[in-house]
Amino acid sequence: MRMFFLALLLISLIGACGERYPQPRTKATGPHKLYAIPVHEAPLQFEEPILSLDETTVEHIYYVDHRQQRLSSGQIRVMFNLFNRSEEEEIWLEWKAVFSDGSNFQIEDTGWRELYMPRREVVTLKVSSLSKRAKNYTVLLRTPGRMAN
Repeated sequence: MRMFFLALLLISLIGACGERYPQPRTKATGPHKLYAIPVHEAPLQFEEPILSLDETTVEHIYYVDHRQQRLSSGQIRVMFNLFNRSEEEEIWLEWKAVFSDGSNFQIEDTGWRELYMPRREVVTLKVSSLSKRAKNYTVLLRTPGRMAN
């Protein structure tokens, strides 16, 4: 009986010395299919021409309209009209344009730029892509100092 308990103790000690962080078990080894994101769950960057990254811009700025033009050089020129609806506050914003190819892969962005929005006025943003491969774009708005890419 004593030998049985010693053998059981030895087996449990050997088992405890195994892998400390076991890997998740899979049904099969080898390549597995990775599914595409459903269209109705696609990120807003693929659907909307202009996006706010914080609530301050949502509360104070209206997106009036935009125009897209293909230049003779093959580049895209985009113009946006934004309205500061605040009657009391002048607002400083940061914005950048992100251009992507026909498959929504980012090919360039402008980097963050400052924008002064006087109260109750419409301001026009103008930006052009550098690449002829640009097919889509998104303009991102945020208040200064917000950490984002």
